[in-house]
Amino acid sequence: MIIKDQQVFNLMDTNGRRKDVSNALQLYTQILDEVTNHGVITWKSFPCLTQFRFYQKALEHSADVFKQHKPYDLLMQTIDADQTFKQALENNDQFKLNKTAYLVKYASLFDNGVEDRARHYTSNLVKLGFATEQRQVTEVGYNLLNPSSVVYDELEKLLLVDPINLIYLRQLLKLKLFNPNKNDYYAPFILAIYLLLEHERIDESLFLKILQLSNFIDHKEQFLSVLHDLDALNSLINDSLHIEIEEHLATQLQERAKLDQSLFFKIFTNKKTTNTVNLYWDFYNLCYEFDRQHTQENLNNIYSFYLANKAIVDQAFGLGTNLFFTNFFSKNVNEAIKHDLFHYEGNFNKNFYVIFKKSKQLDLINEYTDTTRRVLKTTGLISFQKGYVELSNKIIVKHIFNKEQFSQRIFGKLSIDQNPLYKDYNMYEEMFNGFLYTSHSLSRICQYNEQQVSEIRSNIYQEFNTDNIKRIETLIATKKRLDFEAFIDKNYPIEKVKQLLNLFTDRKDQEIKAIVTAEASIPTIYEYVVGLAWYYFSNKKINLLHSYNLSLTADYEPLVHARGGEADLVIYDFDYVILIEATLMNAQNQKRGEWEPVLRHSVNLKAEEDYNNTNRQVTTFFIANELDYNTINIWKAVSSVPLQSSSDSTKFTDHVIIMPITNEILSNLMDRANDYESIIASVRDLFLKDVSQFNRYWYDDFKQQLKI
Repeated sequence: MIIKDQQVFNLMDTNGRRKDVSNALQLYTQILDEVTNHGVITWKSFPCLTQFRFYQKALEHSADVFKQHKPYDLLMQTIDADQTFKQALENNDQFKLNKTAYLVKYASLFDNGVEDRARHYTSNLVKLGFATEQRQVTEVGYNLLNPSSVVYDELEKLLLVDPINLIYLRQLLKLKLFNPNKNDYYAPFILAIYLLLEHERIDESLFLKILQLSNFIDHKEQFLSVLHDLDALNSLINDSLHIEIEEHLATQLQERAKLDQSLFFKIFTNKKTTNTVNLYWDFYNLCYEFDRQHTQENLNNIYSFYLANKAIVDQAFGLGTNLFFTNFFSKNVNEAIKHDLFHYEGNFNKNFYVIFKKSKQLDLINEYTDTTRRVLKTTGLISFQKGYVELSNKIIVKHIFNKEQFSQRIFGKLSIDQNPLYKDYNMYEEMFNGFLYTSHSLSRICQYNEQQVSEIRSNIYQEFNTDNIKRIETLIATKKRLDFEAFIDKNYPIEKVKQLLNLFTDRKDQEIKAIVTAEASIPTIYEYVVGLAWYYFSNKKINLLHSYNLSLTADYEPLVHARGGEADLVIYDFDYVILIEATLMNAQNQKRGEWEPVLRHSVNLKAEEDYNNTNRQVTTFFIANELDYNTINIWKAVSSVPLQSSSDSTKFTDHVIIMPITNEILSNLMDRANDYESIIASVRDLFLKDVSQFNRYWYDDFKQQLKI
């Protein structure tokens, strides 16, 4: 990614910014792959339809996120009124779509608010390497769509993160922000890891501000010299927020008289609405009067205006926080004149303008840091708790990521001597097979040779007082499981889980997100909550953390739900395997969207268990808000017929048990924890007692009888 000096970088454009970042990026990668037909169709604007189709599908898949889309609605209304054009559009008739009349009439309608948004949304994929500038899905983009394809190296296994976490971790380790010369770079995630290795924990707002504003490529020695001192680092960052005022404007701002309204509206702007600028003008007038006459009445006028327009005033003049604090609310004139607005060098007009520009800059930084925080959480290694940031699994991370080595890689230059894997920007992130776009292990990204990996391994052995790597993995996994279970006990007691199940039944999605997280989709949260409910039903005996197929953050929040090729939860025990499929689809849509995958997952798992002679009993539970009569009976009927594995046609199984239950039943089962094993057994008895022998070859016999 190329950025200019002092430019604030971002990992997701403010246009289309979402809280469920990881879900959005995975979805956008999938849609991009579909509309470009795996890279065969070029990514272009109208009359090419890839950008238009992308935006259409984004709206379709994220109707709960993109509720207002007036430009798109206007475009579709215009298309509906022109049936000839509509038919050409539906048939992708490029000969007709290229007609001059259509280009003149439709080009701007397609671009403004539709195709430009498609470009914004997909630019987020480019920044993290999931797609190229030409919008071809890359190798790591396909990893994101097929996480099970990710191969771990021996160091990555010790981190105990799932494939989605690992994909983001690798990409962030590769993320470099280049100067326009395409040679000098700053690596923000390398800095993030270094800071969290150097300091036990860091204030969240300071940590994110440092990452966003640390493009000190031309002053890196000064920056690196204060990394150990957070106060000095904060001061250096703040000093970098310098506002350049053009000479002709500086002259006008030097005037002590009140600014002319026409000039004010030219320099105090808001891209979204001019109504807000009117409020800026009113606020300026009130502050100007108080600056001239420090009276209680003038101060009260500011106070009243602020309370009525707090959000807008804070954003425009608050320097990244609330504009007025408690001492100002006391409405004490002597305290008020010490405020930044009225305590200045030079004159009021210039000071007011500088505060406005800095506040806008800091507000933009706050917007970008919000997304940066969400992206960092996807790695599963960085914990954000109660306003502080720290490393998860630090006992391992401190050995795998060498602090001294990382300090030397926060800034760098591309050269074949320093980086044998890539010698220039073209090889790094312009070529389709550039380093950013291709899949590499952590050891390769960090350029560890065999000796360095051996030293890391030895240090870890010493840390755990054993050279048995499997035992170390078990110790780490056990600690993580205990931490997760402590997290559940504290944050999700049984009554809270029941409450959430009821909210899902009533589809109170916003309340659910407010309780759990806004950073995951509702289906993802549902899988997460169903797992919590089953944990209580099992009397806390199952290893829930190991059973989830969804991804979690370092703080054990849900991130991305299981992909289509995987079951939602699979619980392995000595004597049995429980497969859980959870869906929020209504009864009618279940037939189309769930029957096939639920049956496929159930059959494949049982066929595999039978083939390997594990002697474990396999039972599937299909959990939904509501169930229809046919679904209930279809699952019962399935148990009486032999079935073929879809992953290996030579494997067959029978007596596949799929038990449908509702949220209400699951909630009641949580109170029957002492009967867990007996209830599972009774489900199996219910399905198997009426099963008779079934001739697997009955259809072949039928064809034989008819001689066909």
